[in-house]
Amino acid sequence: MPRPNVIVIGASAGGIQALQTIVGGFPPDFQATVFIVVHTAPQDGNLAKILSRETSMSTVKAQDGMHIAGKTIYVAPPNHHLLVYDSRVSLSLGPKVNRHRPAIDPTV
Repeated sequence: MPRPNVIVIGASAGGIQALQTIVGGFPPDFQATVFIVVHTAPQDGNLAKILSRETSMSTVKAQDGMHIAGKTIYVAPPNHHLLVYDSRVSLSLGPKVNRHRPAIDPTV
């Protein structure tokens, strides 16, 4: 069975415009699963909504236990590391990494 295409993108809060450009460039038939982790303020949870305006892909704020599907962008919620186990999303309140949570390091 072929392995799914997975893309993991990490950015700081200043990278939102770049993320909009990246996801806006995905073609309509793009088959990959995308995980996005951005260092944002704990109360800022609108990134999935912002990015969904730029792409036809399903774009969601990741939830613990969520099954991973292709053609979907999963955005780490504020203050949670985004992990992937056995084709499911796992969110963690583990220690900050490089002074951040979420951080990209635990994701990859």
